[in-house]
Amino acid sequence: PQAHYTMEYRVVRPDGVVRYVHLLGEILRNAQGTPLKMEGFIQDITEYKRIESRLRGLNEELEQRVADRTFALEKANNALVMEIIERRNVEERLRALFDNSPDLILTVDHNQEVQFLNRQQPEMFPNMVLGHNLRNVLPTDIFLQCQRCLERVITTNTAASLQVVCENDTWWEIRMAPIFRENQPHSVMMVLTDITEKRTLQV
Repeated sequence: PQAHYTMEYRVVRPDGVVRYVHLLGEILRNAQGTPLKMEGFIQDITEYKRIESRLRGLNEELEQRVADRTFALEKANNALVMEIIERRNVEERLRALFDNSPDLILTVDHNQEVQFLNRQQPEMFPNMVLGHNLRNVLPTDIFLQCQRCLERVITTNTAASLQVVCENDTWWEIRMAPIFRENQPHSVMMVLTDITEKRTLQV
């Protein structure tokens, strides 16, 4: 038989107050092993139990908060992934549309550097390269005619268009519109359309 005992009890006093006690005891025996007496003490651990319960509650609350936060982050991450996929799909559709357009479509930043180009037109714009300044990629006569219009679009964030004639007697309509990102002006889209045949028929 065990010689040491440790137990916890829930005690309800006559006045209805609940207390918790911890009993620690030891049985003393003689040489033959016969129990002679039991010594020990009883400790009131009610406050310890209250703290333990409070800590357990706080831990459960923390675990729930972590679970809720993890769920919210997973939900936000899934939404972000879907948004990225949708944006890529839109970009692919726009790219297909731009690639098949007979017009030359490009975007320039506020430093007038080419950021996007739908296709090359080496016969008319042999210097059109991404990252280059518009001054260096457009024929000088076209650039000089559209520079003031472009600056106005950048300054006012409003669309504009003009028609220009080149030294080789080709006519171009150039439409410009600001592009916004997060409600802030980001760049300018330029669409160059060869209208030489149209102008010739008008004459």
